[in-house]
Amino acid sequence: MKRIILVVLFALFLCGCSKTPQQQILGKWQTADKALIVEFKNDGNVTLSLRQMQGLGASNTVSYSVTNDGHIKIDFLTGLQATFKIDGDTLTITPGEGEEGKVLTLTRIP
Repeated sequence: MKRIILVVLFALFLCGCSKTPQQQILGKWQTADKALIVEFKNDGNVTLSLRQMQGLGASNTVSYSVTNDGHIKIDFLTGLQATFKIDGDTLTITPGEGEEGKVLTLTRIP
């Protein structure tokens, strides 16, 4: 009986510790070639930094929002809508229906 109670308590503990999509996406991510670094911040802003040859690059900060069902809205001029999936340290962002662009795969920067 004690074992069953311990298992149930442990399961409840694990359920209570699961992160929301908003919490999961926070942090720095980069493309495989390290040309793009994306940092999702807790204040609702995302910074996109593009590294180019010879140390020249550009960065831009815009706002974003995340829904509990895995959708993200990045507020560029067009209000880009996309879905995202996190699998371990891999973030995949897929443009929404009717949006232009490619699937973007990023790896978490520790």
